[in-house]
Amino acid sequence: MLYRSHDNLIPGFEQFVASHNQVTLLTAYLKLQALEEINRSNHINQIVVRWQVSDLCGKTPASELEEIWTYCKTNKIKLYRNTRLHMKVLWSGSNEAIIGSANITRNGLGLFDTSNFELAALTSNLGTDDLIYLNRVLLEDSNLVTEDLYHQLVAAKEKAKLNALENPTPVIQELPETSNKSDKFLTNQLPMFGDIKGLYAAIQNPDQIDHIERNCLYHDMALYGLNAAMPELEFYATLRMNFIHHPFIAAFLEEIRQQTPHASSPHRPSMGFTNVTIWFSKNTTEVPCPKRWELKSHTRIIYDWIQYLSEDSYTWDRPNGGSQIIYYEGLVKE
Repeated sequence: MLYRSHDNLIPGFEQFVASHNQVTLLTAYLKLQALEEINRSNHINQIVVRWQVSDLCGKTPASELEEIWTYCKTNKIKLYRNTRLHMKVLWSGSNEAIIGSANITRNGLGLFDTSNFELAALTSNLGTDDLIYLNRVLLEDSNLVTEDLYHQLVAAKEKAKLNALENPTPVIQELPETSNKSDKFLTNQLPMFGDIKGLYAAIQNPDQIDHIERNCLYHDMALYGLNAAMPELEFYATLRMNFIHHPFIAAFLEEIRQQTPHASSPHRPSMGFTNVTIWFSKNTTEVPCPKRWELKSHTRIIYDWIQYLSEDSYTWDRPNGGSQIIYYEGLVKE
């Protein structure tokens, strides 16, 4: 199906957003009025926008800054910045997406009689490589817009505005590209697929698992730099290296090593399940911070991943049938 500006594009976008519980919007340029037009259902939960400083300046900036920031905070939308972004996509998080030429602006959506002519198409058969690619753009190549980054952009915009008043041909200074370490401590940086031993088999036969498991699978493939063409030994070697050395996981493993041994095993540093969920809740940079009980499913998955990928340098059990305890057994083999 084609969506055409000045015709069915806005209702088509709005219907797509309304028909999915969680939608990710990726767009180079973004303005509030256009975003509100397609998000009447409030189902957009993640946005990736380009937001180069030059996009925010001039008499008619390509994107709005303060308005979008406030809207996302009010509506609890995770907002990411990717200065290399040029795609225009509404993505269901699964195998459905609308892909086209229209930015989410008034001109892009055709809100004026003189607006651009744009086309977009609905696809319902995104493949494995497509989904890994979209996850990778979000997880690896985009920076969460924090309060600090937002205020840096505001300051850069104001500096460019003053520069324009003083110079007939101003040069806009872009913010330097930096890796945001805090992005590695978001909950989307934790594994989601439950069967670590069956991960390779699942990616070889993704149609054999349900759509929720597939979404988790593609998330983890993107997060840890994996692809289905890898031989199994290379696949797990790459996964092990990228998982064990991921900043969030590495910090957690160090925390376990610093713990006092559990009474049931006096020679092994350990952490109980409740303390583990508390640690992740306190150490994530997620805003708002998730409650510890919201991290239970993450924690159970992490236990299995750590034991398997550390080759039993860390193990877990349930002493006397109680809650799970994770133990440090000794040096992790490199």
